[in-house]
Amino acid sequence: MSREVLEKNWAFGPGACRPLPDGLVPAGIGNDGARAFLTGMGWPLTEGASGLRTVGPAVEGLRPVGGRPDLWEGLGSFHGSPILLDGRTGEVRHGHRPSEDEEFPLMAGSLDRLLRIVLLHHAALTAPVLLGHHDGDDLERAVAGWVATVDPAAAGGGFWEQRCFVPSLYDLWTDRNSK
Repeated sequence: MSREVLEKNWAFGPGACRPLPDGLVPAGIGNDGARAFLTGMGWPLTEGASGLRTVGPAVEGLRPVGGRPDLWEGLGSFHGSPILLDGRTGEVRHGHRPSEDEEFPLMAGSLDRLLRIVLLHHAALTAPVLLGHHDGDDLERAVAGWVATVDPAAAGGGFWEQRCFVPSLYDLWTDRNSK
């Protein structure tokens, strides 16, 4: 994915991506892909594409998550919980977990894959088509397949199934398009 694509009107919009100067990326973010994405492509600013609300890391700063020197927050939130970047692996995790004994759920294997998945979900919800209930089931299966193509590990982890398809993609689509 390129910065040009991320800044299209159907994605995050012109000028949305904000590259960070290398000096503002903490040394604890050692994953080359994550560093390159943040400094080259830039993190997009958005106010709610499919539940994604981002902030400019240059303004808020990337901060380690309490007691976890490998996890960093400061990119924004997804459905109200922080987006966490694993500085060692480049994986992106969701800041809400069912219990303290559980790991933070995997959202994507990289920042790039996270944005691809969010844009897929956003496209499905904003498509200017009329859906019946059975069409919604088909769309759900298609989106789940696309997510699995983009990031098999994240699709297999169950996070996207819980976030994108509960109560159902069809219900989310009808709620969004009835307003």
